[in-house]
Amino acid sequence: MSKFKKFYNKHISETKLLKDNPFFSVLIFLPASITTSILIIPMVIISYPFSYFFREQEIKIMKATLYIQHSIGLSTWLIIEEILLSKLFSFNFSFGFSDVIIHSLIAFILFYNSIKEMIHETLNKTYGDDWMFNM
Repeated sequence: MSKFKKFYNKHISETKLLKDNPFFSVLIFLPASITTSILIIPMVIISYPFSYFFREQEIKIMKATLYIQHSIGLSTWLIIEEILLSKLFSFNFSFGFSDVIIHSLIAFILFYNSIKEMIHETLNKTYGDDWMFNM
């Protein structure tokens, strides 16, 4: 049991983030940052009316939108991988909206701690350090 605990503390614990690893930072988070930057425009267009009409829920709406944005951004590599593997093994690949949802859920599960940290940083920059008390 102690070997498992050592492995967990070294590689998986909540204090360890994948974006701090240089390999994952270049391979996964660099393409995700490009996709996430592009997704800012549609996410603002979608969330702005909700934030305007539900002013007291603005931070919760922003937080949910950021979770969706970062999950889709990190799923970019999974979608690219599926496209490349379908071309490599020459089987028919049909891309649909359900693929984006499935890959986003996988990315959300795999990179939850990193996504949570990125959202926390964004909300600190946007609303200041006391945003948690305004919820």
